[in-house]
Amino acid sequence: MPPTRLLVAPADPAWAARFLDPADPDARAAPPAAADWAAVAAGFPAGWAPDAVVVRPGYASVPAWAWAAPAPVVALAHDPNFLWHAYRHLAPLADAVLTDAPAADRLRRAG
Repeated sequence: MPPTRLLVAPADPAWAARFLDPADPDARAAPPAAADWAAVAAGFPAGWAPDAVVVRPGYASVPAWAWAAPAPVVALAHDPNFLWHAYRHLAPLADAVLTDAPAADRLRRAG
């Protein structure tokens, strides 16, 4: 199986420098000020496209283009005890949600 190519959106440069290895060709950060998917895709190397778009909706706005990306959208739902009400509304926009076990159970029960 080939490596999974991930696009993290939005990702400010400081966060990307801390958490994404610049030597890893399969992980990229979307510029936080990108206007639309075309602007983001214009920054990809030739032949590169993400297998998934990872969004971090806690404490930051996720641009509309990220939710409508032409790849599965995976939401990282950190701090669910503080952000439950937001995640309850944002989770249906994602193809998958990664969170802790108690929050996953609550999201499942909420539908």
